[in-house]
This record gives sequence, C-alpha cells and structure tokens, in this order.
Amino acid sequence: MRPGLFAVVCGFLLLPSMSVHAEDSPVGPPQEPSATAIWSPLPDEKENPEPQSPRYALERIEVHGNAKMLDQTVRRYISLELGEVFAADDPRLEATRYRLLATGLFRDAQLSLVRGSERGWVVLVVRVKERNTLVIQDLAFGLSEITPYGFLDLGERSFIGSTIQVQAAAIAAKDQYGYRIGFSDDHFLGSEFGFHVQGLFTHARDYFGNKDICVHSCIGKDGAPQYSDYAEMRYDRAGLRLGTGYVYRGRFYTTLDYRLEEYQARFPAAASHRTFGERHPVVFGHMLPGASLLSSVLFQVVRDTRDNPWLPGTGRKTALDVQLATRIIGSDYEYAKFTLAHDEYFGLPRRQSIRLGLFGGLILGNSPFIDQFFVGDFSSFVPSRILQMSFTHLKPNVLETAIQEMHYEDMAASLNLEYSLPLYRGQGLVYGIDAFLGAGLFLLISGDHLRIDSPEYDGIRSVPMDFTADIGVRIDTGVGLFVVSLANLFRFVPLVGDQAAEE
Repeated sequence: MRPGLFAVVCGFLLLPSMSVHAEDSPVGPPQEPSATAIWSPLPDEKENPEPQSPRYALERIEVHGNAKMLDQTVRRYISLELGEVFAADDPRLEATRYRLLATGLFRDAQLSLVRGSERGWVVLVVRVKERNTLVIQDLAFGLSEITPYGFLDLGERSFIGSTIQVQAAAIAAKDQYGYRIGFSDDHFLGSEFGFHVQGLFTHARDYFGNKDICVHSCIGKDGAPQYSDYAEMRYDRAGLRLGTGYVYRGRFYTTLDYRLEEYQARFPAAASHRTFGERHPVVFGHMLPGASLLSSVLFQVVRDTRDNPWLPGTGRKTALDVQLATRIIGSDYEYAKFTLAHDEYFGLPRRQSIRLGLFGGLILGNSPFIDQFFVGDFSSFVPSRILQMSFTHLKPNVLETAIQEMHYEDMAASLNLEYSLPLYRGQGLVYGIDAFLGAGLFLLISGDHLRIDSPEYDGIRSVPMDFTADIGVRIDTGVGLFVVSLANLFRFVPLVGDQAAEE
C-alpha cells in the first residue's frame, strides 16, 4: 500500500448527508396582522411562483423550542433578511421549513408571523422540535455461512449546536475489519454551500465463483476431482472522498465529489468455475493484482418531497447519480456508472401508504467490484454489503432462473411494492412505529452474459431475475431508526438464508 495515501486517509472520514423533509402543513397569507400567529396554507410554488400581497417588512426573527441548537444555527436556514419587504405567501417561507427539516435536526418546524412594533412590520417566529443529535445511524450483527460480523455507525449531527456533523463507523469479522470517519458542514464557513470529507480503510475478503470451483487445480492428492466452495480474494482498501453540496428550496440537493482510493488485491493466479454449464476462469471483480488506484468524479441530484424521511407516508424521492473514472485524472480503472432511483408514496386512509420503488443502473467499462451491483443489495434473502464489504457467498434462486449465476454485475433493475401500516405515534423516546410488507422483482446481469446461449436455461429461465420479499416493523426513536424484519433473520441464521436463496 502506498504510504503517502494511507497517511492522508487515516486522518479523514465523512458523515454521509441525511436528507430529512417535513410533513406538509397548512400555511397561507393573512388579511390583517394580529398579535397571534397568522399562518395558513402556502400555495404550491408552481401555482404561485411570485409573492402576492399583502406585504410586510421583517422586523426580527425569533426562534423557540431549541434546547441544543444555537439560534444562529436555525437562522442560517432562513433566506429572508432583516428589513426585507416580503409577502405572506412568499415561497421562501415554505422553503425555509423544508430546509430546517432537511437537516435531520428537527422532528418538526413551524413558521408564523406576528405583528411587529409598528404597522406594516412583522416578526417571523420559528418553532422547532429537536431530534436527538447523537444517533445510531446503523447497527448490524450477523452470522453468515462464512463468518460472524458486527457493525456500528454513530453520528453527531449538530456538533456543539452548530451545522457541523461528525461520524464514525466500524465493522469487525473473522480476519476482516474496516472503519470510516467523516466530517460535513451544510453551511461551510457561513456560506450557502456545504463541505464534506470522508476517509475509510478496510482489510477484507470477498468470495467469487459459481459451481465446481477449482483453485490452482481441480485434482486432489488422491487424483479425484477436488472443488472449493468459493475462490477467495483478499484486499486492502484506503480511500478519501471530499466534495461540496447545495440545497435548493429544501427539496433539491446536489453534490459534486472527488474520490481517490488505493487497492492492494491478492487472489489466486489460476481459478476456474462452472457457469452456464461450461467451465470458465473466475473473474475477480475486475480488480488489478497488487496495487492499483481509483480516481473518479461523482455528481448527484436528489429531489425529496416526502412528508417524513423516517416513516414516510406521502410524497416522492428521486435520486440521479453519475460517476466517471478515467486515466486523465490518474485512475487505473476507466468506467462510467449511472443510477436512477425513484420512490413514490401513495397515501391511504388512516395514514396507511403504499410505496412504489423503481431502480435502474448501468456501468460502462471495467469498474472494480466495489462499485458493481451486488445481488445482496436487491435480494432480501442475501445479506447486503456493509462498508461495501460482503460476508456471504449465497446466491438467490427463488424463481430458479439464471440469477444464480450472478454476483457482481454491470446492469441492474428492480421494481418493488411496499405496504405500510402505522402502529404508533408518540412524543417520548419512540416517535413512531410502522409495520410493513413488501415484495418485488429484480434483474442483474453483465454485458458478457447477454452473448451466452446456455442449454441449462431456456425460455423465461434464461432471464436473470428473481423475487424478493420482506415483512417487519420500523421503529423511529430518539437514537435512530431501527428495522426488525424477516430479512434480518437471515443475518443470524445462515442456514435459513441459504435455504431461502436456493429454493
């Protein structure tokens, strides 16, 4: 591993941004100022792009309900200036509410106008309900067919009451470990632009091959065929990622990042397996042997109008991600990766909802397996990656298709439906509990597989798609969001996961 890069990486790490949006609440223009709050439904921005009368001058801003956050932290998300003349239905007022909740610091935020000291002047009152800022962002324990593992991700989302966020995460397994630390500020140096930096290191293994895997040789000491369960690759990964972001009207978020990573990969010089009925060399995730460097630029656009980021019931979220790696900026890997994800939430009576989830992804070029689409990211019956580390060699096969030949691939698509039923809403340590039931289909394939005509799969079975489903509850608490589901069972009982994947 190059010592210069390791020295840089070990000093940095990033807190992933957490976009949180509010429940839509009624707002609208008052006819006459009064000593009480005057706030009713704001028209949609598309219907009223320009502020309408009556108009007022802003005398001052008052912040209430903040016990941990500084007043100036809340005021940074307000685009109105003291003395500015504005209309009561100015879209910036609604945008301010979304921006506050998008920070993830507040459970609720309400804005109101009250009469100022003179006629024509008003006071903007911002009332917030804070969330706990020190949270468990992720917690996972598992026992795969290969190794036990545990993961903890902690985040402080408002360091000493400011917009600064810090994060630390660590994972450990047999002969494997990794960590990530990070820093971000949505208003870096008081500006409207954010800054984030993240560093990580992993000492890991991964497992390749489909059936009848031979490592070095297929002949054992007694001359009989000798097959392995998988061909193992060991690797070290050290990375640094930094960039900037901008929030527009509390609903759009864009980021531009630069990513630099160094790999040290070690895998067998010769390994083969049987795939699609024929014997082929094992491809170790397009990794280069020994030391290699990844240098890439990433761009993301997110639009989020969900009524609640933790337990959403209405709204939608769309995210477009583009990553480009090229030798022009010093990368040993050249590829372009595109993903588009969309979640649409349909509200039903009694706060029930149905979510329609769509995803599509495409990689052009030879990306390292770390960036490829992994089967566990789509199937509930296969444990997903953590810090992009995999601890299983399970393959899904519910529909008995060519999906059992897929592991890390360059093209992916999925469609999911999920029904949610609210069970509890409260104000204490537990904010809410939702039960959910979901099912979906996903497809995973690479360009090389499109040219394979295998006698093992005919008709619809030649399409590498599979079925996935999950049932459980989501619990929104003051220390984080917890999910208890059937899919989590497969982390603890690997034989159950193995059976579900192969049936």
